[in-house]
Amino acid sequence: MNVTSQRFADALLVKVAGRLDYDTSEAFGEQIARLLKGLEGEGEAMVLDLSALDYVSSSGLNALIVASREAKTRRRRLYFAAPQPMVLEMFEISHLNLLVQVVPTVREAIAMVSSRAATAFDVQPPRLST
Repeated sequence: MNVTSQRFADALLVKVAGRLDYDTSEAFGEQIARLLKGLEGEGEAMVLDLSALDYVSSSGLNALIVASREAKTRRRRLYFAAPQPMVLEMFEISHLNLLVQVVPTVREAIAMVSSRAATAFDVQPPRLST
């Protein structure tokens, strides 16, 4: 699994690639908690780009639930964007899609954060780095 991030105004875009399973979920959770802790400005939010997430296990789903709870604890918005069909199916089977905000595209999720974030995203396309 690979996690990279890029800031667009008050939105932090985090791309998750590979497999989110028993072997990777703990490290993923730690990375997301650290990134959420770094969101300090008012109105800042995180968008998880799941377009390159190939597989998610029950351990991975749990890590996503924990990330959602962490965001709520920190009073931050967290959007799950562009999941592949197999990942979206896992969200639906587990009813995770009823607990978190799933958005069809990264652009739509960024726009939900703020118009400033959407403008920044449109001006400078994502070049995600660690």
